Amino acid sequence: DELKGLARSNNAFGLDLFAKLRTQKGNLALSPLSLATALTMTWAGARGETAEQMKKVLHQSGTLAQALDLNSKLLTSYQDPELSVTLRIANRLFVEKTCTLKPSYLDITRTTFGAPVEAVDFQHEFDASRQHINTWIGSATQERIKDLLPPEGVTAATRLVLANAIYFLGGWSGPFPKQLTV
Repeated sequence: DELKGLARSNNAFGLDLFAKLRTQKGNLALSPLSLATALTMTWAGARGETAEQMKKVLHQSGTLAQALDLNSKLLTSYQDPELSVTLRIANRLFVEKTCTLKPSYLDITRTTFGAPVEAVDFQHEFDASRQHINTWIGSATQERIKDLLPPEGVTAATRLVLANAIYFLGGWSGPFPKQLTV
């Protein structure tokens, strides 16, 4: 029941997000789960009004501790070998090597989201760091997502990239006829 509550929150967040983005022309592919996971990781490090706004945007009704517990359970449930689909969720923090993050925050991201921290040199090697992050994302998504971060996506001023990648492989319950698929 508690995971259903998290699913309702994630669905409400996803519908809000889709309502904002659907005004753009063209195809749209997004993962509300991926974005909600990344925002919840960010919420874990926020305080005060920022934390309250993030909680509201995510449609969370409980405390941060409850949300973290539920997210941990959800991510663990996706690793069930009995699932008929492949779903891998990878999280990582890439931090400028001269910056220090609070150990309590790093503990939350590691234990709840399986997100280790990796020090990179954004100040002097920002493009190499960007390429390294893109390589990690490619590996986490079976090379389905490449070059997620464009050249201008990371600069010498970047201090932290919180990355989330999802790989999903599953069949349709009713496959599309090949002659109707282009």
